[in-house]
Amino acid sequence: MSDSRFSHIPINQNPIAKAAQLYEEGNQYLATNQPNQAVKNYQAAIELNPEFSWAYHKLGEAFAQQQNWQAAIQVYHQAIKLNPDFFWSYHNLGNALAETKNYSEAIFVYGQAIQRDQTCCWSYYNLAACLGQQKHYSAAILNYIQAYILQPDLPEIVMLLGEVSQKQIQQISLERPVKSLIDITEKVLQFPIPDSQLQFLSDHCQTCIHLAQELVKAKYWGGALILYGLAQNLEPDHETIPQQFEQALSNHQELEQKIAETYGALDSGSFQLQYRLGCLLTQQHNWQGAISAYFQAIRLQPENPFWLYQGLIEKLNQSDRLKELIQIYRHAIQQKPDSIWCYINLGELLIQRGELDEALSYYQAANYHKIQQFHPEWMNTLDDLEPVQCPDFIILGTQKGGTTSLYYYLAQHPQIMPSLIKEIEFWGSKFNRGLPWYLSHFPPTPQGQKILTGEATPSYFDTSVVPNRLLNCFPKIKLIVLLRNPVERAISHYYQWVDLNWELQPLDLAVDTAIEQLQNLNSPIGSQVLSQVWNQPDNYVARGMYVEFLKKWFSIFPGEQILILKSEDFYQNPAVTLQQVYKFLELPPVQLTHYKKHNSRTYPTTAASVRHKLQDYFSPFNQDLEDFTGQKFDWKT
Repeated sequence: MSDSRFSHIPINQNPIAKAAQLYEEGNQYLATNQPNQAVKNYQAAIELNPEFSWAYHKLGEAFAQQQNWQAAIQVYHQAIKLNPDFFWSYHNLGNALAETKNYSEAIFVYGQAIQRDQTCCWSYYNLAACLGQQKHYSAAILNYIQAYILQPDLPEIVMLLGEVSQKQIQQISLERPVKSLIDITEKVLQFPIPDSQLQFLSDHCQTCIHLAQELVKAKYWGGALILYGLAQNLEPDHETIPQQFEQALSNHQELEQKIAETYGALDSGSFQLQYRLGCLLTQQHNWQGAISAYFQAIRLQPENPFWLYQGLIEKLNQSDRLKELIQIYRHAIQQKPDSIWCYINLGELLIQRGELDEALSYYQAANYHKIQQFHPEWMNTLDDLEPVQCPDFIILGTQKGGTTSLYYYLAQHPQIMPSLIKEIEFWGSKFNRGLPWYLSHFPPTPQGQKILTGEATPSYFDTSVVPNRLLNCFPKIKLIVLLRNPVERAISHYYQWVDLNWELQPLDLAVDTAIEQLQNLNSPIGSQVLSQVWNQPDNYVARGMYVEFLKKWFSIFPGEQILILKSEDFYQNPAVTLQQVYKFLELPPVQLTHYKKHNSRTYPTTAASVRHKLQDYFSPFNQDLEDFTGQKFDWKT
């Protein structure tokens, strides 16, 4: 950065030295997140020394920090002109071009960056994303694989690889239905693989197989076919690829057939068919089609809760169709002004847009209708009702253990006002919404009367962050847990997901997959603590390992605040169990006239081999549960 021509000049008069000083000060501003001042310093340095390539590069970083992408692009070009061998200027220029959706230019520039440094995983990762945007799916696949090889823990790498390879398999299937590994290998070889990339991949056949297996777990069946085909190209004599491919192909074809059948039977006025189509397209990761099908289902039956539409909210947040769904619900409220769920669902959508005050107004309207439903005698004294400051109880779980029935039985007690919805999910996935949002889900109650309120969210039981969060806010709250034979619970969980069109695997394979996932956690079994089983909502087996969850709950809350009930006793004699709950909540006993079972279902006879496999797996945990609680459960398959 020094220049001998100016060495005899004092620094305040030496333009090169002054430029270097401004540059260093700019670096300090940039490091402390002051991009505006950094821009001024770098520009001043460039004015003093127009050949200062580093100042152009860092000015580009400052513009990027400001998200001034056009300016960043301009100065990165100048930095490259002055220093054409510097990798990071090309990489950063590619990032800026991608931000402005100049994908073709970004692809070229990332290629230039990779020519100068083949060890940066992010260049391959970002290049793959741009290639996917341009529908160059096969090239995107190769670059995602190379990025994964360089750094396996890149964010969402399996999902991104799955989505782009799904699009590639759809492209292949349009030309000719995929029927064998030969079909795939022929197609995979049709796209050009640069010699350097082919040489690099040739040593990573096992990585391609591993990625294919990860795609299978994530139900990207088409993507798995592509990866198996690529692995076959790399090692034509590999013994296990054909068998694994056949299983993925079977799943892929079964899904395609179900989608085709649903389209064939589609009726614009049938909620069930529109909903089924949305679920199947979700399984295919075709979210554009799934959203359209779900929207039509919602138009037909807007009263259903959002959890029914698996993943819809998340995908709407990534698209521009959230406003469209808000309008659907506004129209639904006009048509059905007494529908509690329409108000709740509209409130949920407004929360997604950060419009808390308007959302709370819709929850308030829903609470009004909830009071009218459960305590119409309060309607004459609405002004005397007080907001709830703390729920009195929570039914923690377990899922498929009878929590819905218990919640609705309790709601019939004259001294209980149930929450707006059964499962609020606040203490787990929605904690960032804040207590005002949570408490808005409890209708106000009369002053001076002993009226209890509570909710029932089974996912709280096995979500690791919930116990401490709950203790910090409501340390005196009472907790109720229903525990069902974990074998029956797992089977019921599976068939619920089948009914919802969320599960396509046969039961035996689904159970094997769940157990394999737990074994892959490399955790001990039996009496050892399995911290990894927490937060596994999709795993049919993990959620039945009750003792691991209870140990934490009892380490945080006093035992007298936790009531453990056996689901089988509750099913057999709900009146007796309900009296236990009333006593626990210090409420006078009430005898209901009818005990309707909620969310019960029938399902096919389960193979003895599956039952025995589950029984053997759960046996040590069930014994630990009895030892820990001092209660006998006697669960037999």
